[in-house]
Amino acid sequence: MHPAKSNILKNSALLVVSVCICLALIEAVCRFAYPNWPGFAPQHFLFYDNQLGTYQGRPGFSGQLASAHDEFSVSLSLDAAGYRNPPSRSPQTAGIWVAGDSFAFGWGVEQNETFAARLAEQRGTDVYNFALPATDLSDYLKILTPHKDIAAGKILIVSITLENDILDYRAAPATSSTRNIGATAMTWGIRYSAFINVLVARLRHNPTAAAFARRIGLMTPNQSSTAPLEISIPASIAVLEKIRDLSAFSDVLVLLVPPRPAMHSDDRLERFTREASNAGFTLVAPTVDRSEFFPLDGHWTPRTHEHAATLLSAALAKTKNRPVN
Repeated sequence: MHPAKSNILKNSALLVVSVCICLALIEAVCRFAYPNWPGFAPQHFLFYDNQLGTYQGRPGFSGQLASAHDEFSVSLSLDAAGYRNPPSRSPQTAGIWVAGDSFAFGWGVEQNETFAARLAEQRGTDVYNFALPATDLSDYLKILTPHKDIAAGKILIVSITLENDILDYRAAPATSSTRNIGATAMTWGIRYSAFINVLVARLRHNPTAAAFARRIGLMTPNQSSTAPLEISIPASIAVLEKIRDLSAFSDVLVLLVPPRPAMHSDDRLERFTREASNAGFTLVAPTVDRSEFFPLDGHWTPRTHEHAATLLSAALAKTKNRPVN
């Protein structure tokens, strides 16, 4: 072999070995510095159900939810169906159902601190929580549809995160191109690498990094997430109406999660409230300030969940309908 080619091969091999050693050292440091890394991302307990066309929780999963910023570390247990409920709770016997995303799921708080659990305590009735992270209104419809035959007479609470869920649902699926949770390489990395978990957790809350990720196609928003409110609000309410029409619910309440600090500054809260009210929905909109969100993670604290449950309980007390267990 020519000496020059031999040197190139040796240098290339040395470079590869050096990179592998560096990555291994970084991985070891991250595992030591962040022992709670398996709780940073939902990929550890979610999977994509191709038949249902949305995400599902892993039945019987037991682990934790944690913050890379040390804002929380809480236990996570999923029931036999893959949802975050006490083992004895079932959708058949619960008089109230909850559908929603990570806010309703209770990201960052214990299960008994979620507004679903607090509402059950306040109302003295079972509440079954169907909420899962990384989902939107189109997913709520898919998650609830298999249970529509047992939904009659129950009260449904739909939690809507205004910064994530107001989309152009005329495109189906509404957010398919924005989701990287199902990407095989990324999912494998998040499931097994502390370094990847820490990196993703840090970048997720950095607006500049997130914008760069969108520019290079890792988190590219599609037409559904960039559509003007004139399109996205009516499209979102149309899906909400489909959810309401799934069954003869006793009542359907909409819990509005306002945009988090430093997020959308438009008037989507006021506009959505007005149009959803005109469509006949009962709305509950907690007023929260910065102190009621985890500062870096951005989800609700236990105090905010308690506040939301109190408002929901008050709204239910005013309705003439009562849930059927």
